[in-house]
Amino acid sequence: MLQNTKIGIAVSEFKFKTMNRIKLVFTCDNKFYPGLAGTITSLLLCSSSMEIDMYVIDGGISEKNKQDLERTITFISKEVTIAFIKPNLTSLSSFPAFFGSMMTYVRLLIPSLIQEKKVIYIDTDILFTKDIVELWAVPLNGKTAAAIVDPSVAQMHMDCSICAELGIEPTAPYFNAGLLVLDLESEQKKDVMKRALSYLTEHPEQCTYHDQSALNAMLYNDVVFIDPSWNTLSRKISYTATTDYVKLLGDINYHFVSPYKPWLYYSESLPDRIFRCLLDTIGCTYQNGAFAKTKVQFIRRKYFSRIAPIFYTLKARVLFTISGRNPDTDLEIANYWKELNGEREKLKSLETQMDAVYESWNRKLLQVMNRKES
Repeated sequence: MLQNTKIGIAVSEFKFKTMNRIKLVFTCDNKFYPGLAGTITSLLLCSSSMEIDMYVIDGGISEKNKQDLERTITFISKEVTIAFIKPNLTSLSSFPAFFGSMMTYVRLLIPSLIQEKKVIYIDTDILFTKDIVELWAVPLNGKTAAAIVDPSVAQMHMDCSICAELGIEPTAPYFNAGLLVLDLESEQKKDVMKRALSYLTEHPEQCTYHDQSALNAMLYNDVVFIDPSWNTLSRKISYTATTDYVKLLGDINYHFVSPYKPWLYYSESLPDRIFRCLLDTIGCTYQNGAFAKTKVQFIRRKYFSRIAPIFYTLKARVLFTISGRNPDTDLEIANYWKELNGEREKLKSLETQMDAVYESWNRKLLQVMNRKES
């Protein structure tokens, strides 16, 4: 029996008995729990309304983590409700795992698990800075979904070689499925998710991006494309000395789309620091062996970079003198480190700005904590 751990009734017969509230859906297993906790915390801190009902389709989150998440949500606002849903994954067992998990396919089960007219599906690796209330208000104009154009793929023919067979315009825009506004009434009339599951089975060679490929094929010409700031993919942001971090992280939701999630691998980028700040403040444990190892590697690389240009220049000269070896490769490496250090010097001018953004998030969390304690 599927259970809502907070209310204790069958989820298959359950929906929140609240109208006109924002309905959010997440899918998560225990490995991605820090991502879920950070995503929800940032979302709530940036929302102008706490009239929010959350569904978490649970792929094995520990009871402790569920309790911790409920406590965090209640601490921020008692108006927000959450239900954990345990899905039956049998229908997904034949599909290839994605990063060692089947949870990416679980969003295809949303209509069969959640009895709502409209929901927003959200990946559990997004740092929110935008107000979810504004996204909830986006008109769908009779379409089944709203999403951003995926800048990495952009057009259907880049992921689907049978566009003509499916009646799809090859240059039609292609969306990223990490954040979707879904009209579930429209979806049920068109059986979008069931057809997507069939597509995954019948055309596995067309599904480079797993369920996202299938959803794009099934939702062709049935999507409202929204501003990319709602789901800005991390690999598409270029950090330079002119980057305005204050503006950047006030205008976008930052989606950590690479395998290097901020709770799995160490990085000193501002979005990673803020995400870890949220996790540290709510008491979420995340530092595993890989995180510690990459932190040591990062520090070593940071200090080695200072001497690398001199080291490789001397190496080139010594080996050329001793053995006559061509010095070009070592000199190219020396030049690489020299240029990298030059960029880092330019970026130092941003450190004050970056620290100001980081501290603003700290203050935002502390204000919530102090308000609850007073």
